[in-house]
Amino acid sequence: MRKLESTCSTLSLPTLPPKNNGCRAYGGNYAFTSVDAQGRSYAKIDCTTKAQIG
Repeated sequence: MRKLESTCSTLSLPTLPPKNNGCRAYGGNYAFTSVDAQGRSYAKIDCTTKAQIG
């Protein structure tokens, strides 16, 4: 009988950015460029820096 060797290789896939990469600001000194499902205006902002992103 032959001895079988198993080899495993780890496949590294590229990391995709998240689809929702920010937070919403409903108040403050932002340009409100988006509207939510309830009709409220909001600004898309970065969660960490609070800078407007959209």
